[in-house]
Amino acid sequence: MSHSEHQVALSTLLAALARAVGQLPSAVTPDAIAEVASHVHWRPISNWENSADIELATATGLLSACFGGDIMIATDHSIASSHSAMIIDSSTLPEFVENYLIRFGECFFNGDVVVVESEGQRVWMFHHEGAYSLLE
Repeated sequence: MSHSEHQVALSTLLAALARAVGQLPSAVTPDAIAEVASHVHWRPISNWENSADIELATATGLLSACFGGDIMIATDHSIASSHSAMIIDSSTLPEFVENYLIRFGECFFNGDVVVVESEGQRVWMFHHEGAYSLLE
């Protein structure tokens, strides 16, 4: 991990999710978040399995979501391997996504992904079935 990146407990990410959507989700998954958020609009992305992580991050609007400050990122890998999320400065997001496969041995978009501003303003989600949503 770089000096500007560290792990954070899933409970911290859940608290930020609760601030953003108004209710505490039962888990850090797009399905659980959608159950408690009233304004989820899923946008499907075709042929996502054959795209590079950085291409998907651009196509799904992750890189243009106007995140500010620190963001917390939960991927299937981070939850399975360390039962935690990662927190990074939002300005390093493109580099983080681009280097994810090299660093962790699997694609960033290998399953569910949840990105939350630490202050709980914006939530971006990628669903493992190939859809994404931005909650503001």
